[in-house]
Amino acid sequence: MISYSHKDKELCLRIHEQLLKDGFNVWIDRDCLYGSTMAGIANAIENSECVLICMSNTYKESVYCQSEAHYAFERRCRVIPIILQPNYKPDGWLGIIFIRLYSDLPNCITQWTHDHVKLFLLQTGLGNTILPLCTRVDGQRLLQLYEMCLINSESMYQSLKFELSERHHTLLPIADYLSFLHETKLYLPSTSTNVKTARSSFLSSVTCNFM
Repeated sequence: MISYSHKDKELCLRIHEQLLKDGFNVWIDRDCLYGSTMAGIANAIENSECVLICMSNTYKESVYCQSEAHYAFERRCRVIPIILQPNYKPDGWLGIIFIRLYSDLPNCITQWTHDHVKLFLLQTGLGNTILPLCTRVDGQRLLQLYEMCLINSESMYQSLKFELSERHHTLLPIADYLSFLHETKLYLPSTSTNVKTARSSFLSSVTCNFM
């Protein structure tokens, strides 16, 4: 599948035609003949061996392209970037996508920067739920959030759910909350496998506000 901005249509159709000549079966949105376009795109992403993302400034500015790219990553599709503009360097949300393709997370959460946290949450499919709550959170603060969740899981779930609903008008499924705890655990430093009792009384009194 080719994901592209319609402002780059001429070049992307040439790429599509060349791939067809080379023997590849490549879906592009003009092939969507039945049903809604978004349904056709979602179906193409779900059934493609890989997704070609045609990166450009117009791609970055398109909310539809952003939805396609994020869905492809949440589905853990194989993504191949194509830079359409000379010397173009993806930034913003597209820059994060680009970093995901070529960067690995440090093994320990305490070494993570803000960008690593964003990368982690996008990779684990939590970009629409946990990420909005952690826009300025580095690895140390993410670890603190994780430990607070361990201390009082139900209370923290309700706090995060309320904040996400009030500030971002989005629901926090319990499955995403549990996924956050499970995925974060894989990157804990060896000294943080258990939360110390002495610390729990302090953390349980802290108001949850990571914005």
